[in-house]
Amino acid sequence: MQVLIPVKASGAQGAKAYNQCFLFDMVKELPGATSFLKQLMENPKIMKVLHDCRQDAAALLVQKGISLRNVYATQARLSAIWWPGMS
Repeated sequence: MQVLIPVKASGAQGAKAYNQCFLFDMVKELPGATSFLKQLMENPKIMKVLHDCRQDAAALLVQKGISLRNVYATQARLSAIWWPGMS
């Protein structure tokens, strides 16, 4: 499992605001990677925008004990827009 996290630069706005990215390869895990990822993904003050994250969320919970908090799931929102009566 790989997790890519863009990080917004302090005070920056727009597309150029994201000048850093972190890629976590959870198979070749570095010491401390899981605890850092857990702090990040479970932090309710940080909005995480994910698309179709059901499998990723399940894998993080089962394999690493990480429960996602404050997630904006674009797949769920897209379904609600395309099929308003179905959600």
